[in-house]
Amino acid sequence: MLELPNAVIYQLKITLRGISPLIWRRLLVRAETSILAEAKTVLERMQQRLVEQQATEYLQAQRRCPHCGNKRSHKGAHTITLRTLFGKLRLKSPQLYHCQC
Repeated sequence: MLELPNAVIYQLKITLRGISPLIWRRLLVRAETSILAEAKTVLERMQQRLVEQQATEYLQAQRRCPHCGNKRSHKGAHTITLRTLFGKLRLKSPQLYHCQC
């Protein structure tokens, strides 16, 4: 527990079990914060990181043509917004040219 003037702050460690690689976060939480509000914030942040990781892995797999294996050219990018129960997720969405094979 960390104390600041007129505030009590708790340090929490949250771990997702049953997945690989192990994902955990340490959070500082003010004592007066409601547990429901804090849970929503934690889930929103974990969802953002998890989805970003999944999107990165998927995009790495798409960088090469599945038929010939040549690297596909990048033609631009934009940001997409996904609405979820825990908030909005903003992800980079690169556009790739189709291979001519």
